Amino acid sequence: MAAGSAVPEKNHVAHLFGRDSLYMLMWAVQIISAALLTPITTRVLGLGEFGTVTSANAIMQVLFVFAGLGLQTAVQREYSTFENPRGARQLILAALGLTVGVSALAWWTVPLWAGALEMGDDRTALRWAVLWAGSSAMTTVSLGLLRSLDKLLMFSAVSFLQSVVA
Repeated sequence: MAAGSAVPEKNHVAHLFGRDSLYMLMWAVQIISAALLTPITTRVLGLGEFGTVTSANAIMQVLFVFAGLGLQTAVQREYSTFENPRGARQLILAALGLTVGVSALAWWTVPLWAGALEMGDDRTALRWAVLWAGSSAMTTVSLGLLRSLDKLLMFSAVSFLQSVVA
């Protein structure tokens, strides 16, 4: 009986450090890209421009959280727990609606909150940050389904594109 219980555990560990590690590597590419590009960005941009970029980046990260609402995890749970690809796709559709709604609200209200952030002159940068947040939230939710479907090549392509474009 002990030998029978060791087989699934060994298979689970092999699976964890096998193909699953490739998915984690692709997630890490985004973080590594940002870490490598930050020193280059600081040298290329002037002080004012760098301040605008970092402020827009911070705004993007906050909006990204609101626009995505962690639905990537919900998509993966729906797919794996209930073995329901249709439910996972419906969650992606809901995420699309939520993302578009949050992004549209943020886009049209930029004049209201830009002044409070002392970025009244940088509304274009703020609008780019809103678009960046919305597109990143949507691709991240979609990556959840690609991961669940075990589509490593497509997952890698979308993840890489998201890293490069961002």
